[in-house]
Amino acid sequence: MMVLFIAAIGMGAAKPTVEEYKGVSASAEFMNTTVSGVVTDTYVSVASDNTGTYVYMTVYKYDNNGYFDSTFGQKYFAPGSDVFSSNMKLDSAILTVSGMEMGKYVCDPVTYDCEYVITGTSDINVEWTGIGETTGVKQKYAVKSGNFLMRFSGKSLYVQAEANANIDGVSSSAIWADMNAYSSVTTTKVK
Repeated sequence: MMVLFIAAIGMGAAKPTVEEYKGVSASAEFMNTTVSGVVTDTYVSVASDNTGTYVYMTVYKYDNNGYFDSTFGQKYFAPGSDVFSSNMKLDSAILTVSGMEMGKYVCDPVTYDCEYVITGTSDINVEWTGIGETTGVKQKYAVKSGNFLMRFSGKSLYVQAEANANIDGVSSSAIWADMNAYSSVTTTKVK
């Protein structure tokens, strides 16, 4: 009985493992200056694939008098959420997130111990439109070492974009933006 069990384990190990990913990402930077001279520099990034959607935003505020402040936030949304929509052609994309927590690290100047402090929430709406030529890259390779074999096949597309945002009630156009689409298949097998 023991011999059959070990043989079954050995036969199961020969089945390949296949991991597939397919997704779209977009990012943009927005800059606004208030009448009092405070510059707000905001970076927004989103990536969405079969594992979910990840949103990240960093906000820097500064002026010529030495004022500086920075906050950041990130949030994960489960697969199937409707916060980000796009297509693999990179024609357009839309991100809409309400109430994303934003915060910063506050550090003790003596001990340098730091803690993350939530400073508020942000409402984010960004719309991207692909402009110009879409460029792409394809990769294929295999790695073999002893009984281990891995094969990878992937492709990605990139396009510059225009982006317009309304973040916490402030509208602005991006100083730069882009969109990416990617897909890959990785197969591993142990003999």
